[in-house]
Formats: sequence, C-alpha cells, structure tokens
Amino acid sequence: MQITTHTDHALRMLIYLHVHGQETPASVSEVADAYKISVNHLAKVAQTLAAAGWINTQRGRGGGITLDASVYDVTIGDIFRHTEKNCELVECFLKNNDCVIDSSCGLKHALRKAYDAFLEVLDEYHLNDLVRQPNKLRTLLTINTT
Repeated sequence: MQITTHTDHALRMLIYLHVHGQETPASVSEVADAYKISVNHLAKVAQTLAAAGWINTQRGRGGGITLDASVYDVTIGDIFRHTEKNCELVECFLKNNDCVIDSSCGLKHALRKAYDAFLEVLDEYHLNDLVRQPNKLRTLLTINTT
C-alpha cells in the first residue's frame, strides 16, 4: 500500500511543527525548505490541517502556522483517514463496482481485513510517538530554537 504525497506531507508538517515549538510560528516556506518539497503542495496541506483544527494559521507579519493542542489527542490513523480521501485499494471497494467476479471473489474481504489492520496499527500512535528524538530532528530539519 502506498500513501498519497498529501498524507506524507501532512505528517511531515505536523512533525516539523511539533519539534519547532510554539514560541514563534513557522512559515509554510520554512517547512518546505526543511524537507525540500514544494511550497505550493505544502500550502494545500496546511489548509487541510487547519480545516481539521490541528494547526492554527495566522496571516500577516509575525504570522505563520503552529500546532493546535487538539492534535495531540488525534491518532495517526485519524490523520490518515482525514487526508486520504480515496482509500479504495481496488475497484471492488467502490460503491459502483463493475468487477465481474465480485460476487464470488475473496480478494475484497482479504484486502479489507488487511486495510483495517493497517488502520488499527496507526490508531495506536499519536504525534508524540513520531517525535522520539526531538533534538536530533531539530538538527536534521535545521530548526533553530534560540
């Protein structure tokens, strides 16, 4: 299974903001520079995370993005479900399924069971679990906290 770039970037942004700290907001361009990814893509990710209430955005001078305290109660599975808009692994997961062998094929059941197990594992983790070495991450992401 492969997650979308949007979900990957959402998780990276949350990790960045966690290790960045709340003292001063980060900018989307700072996060993009740290990961060497597109500012435009990351701006869309920030919109998704802000709409979910997991980050706060402030425009203008001194503005930027910060984590909202509510994100610490959210599981990685919740984030995945929110950012992965199309989680149909195969055609038979779709409501309007045209697969000719759907009625007698066991693939859908096996894949659904595997997908549910995948989400069950992600539901065991929170943002804090992804940031076990904050100082090392700050160094790798060139985040200056002074």
